[in-house]
Amino acid sequence: VSSVAINSLTFGSGGGNVSGNITLTVNSGGILVGNNAGTAIIGVTTLAFGSAEAILFTNSDILNISSLITGSGGLSKYGPGILTLTGANTGLSGAITLSGGTASTSVFANGGIMVVSADNNLGNTTTNSGIATAGTVALEITGTFSSARTITTSDFGVFQVITDSGTATLSGLI
Repeated sequence: VSSVAINSLTFGSGGGNVSGNITLTVNSGGILVGNNAGTAIIGVTTLAFGSAEAILFTNSDILNISSLITGSGGLSKYGPGILTLTGANTGLSGAITLSGGTASTSVFANGGIMVVSADNNLGNTTTNSGIATAGTVALEITGTFSSARTITTSDFGVFQVITDSGTATLSGLI
């Protein structure tokens, strides 16, 4: 089997690992990491969303995606959990939206975190030039890179950049 199509994917208690030399196509819906799921891992060759928006919800735990993410509908990360993207997602275009829910002074408790090590983890820079945030969210940098993406906050949100191991030079409008 070289390709599998699904409508949605849910990781429950204990997390899980979806991997292999396949293309996993999400036709509609999204990917949910529920409460107490631990770490969920997606490591297929390609995670394809087509023209649909890539909707990723991390409730309280971690979703690590090393796959190449493709699609033209953008990517939205919801929930207080952590999303780590490590693939060179140059086939991903559209808006990147980080939505952490209600604003809070504690980014880690209520806001959600997206972890990236390279600018292309966030998609194609020519067709996806910005990041929009709502609520309290954090972008954690684990590599050294430059980005000219525009960062837009809304809903009186808080956007925090955390440099874990590396340096990001952000030259876009904030």
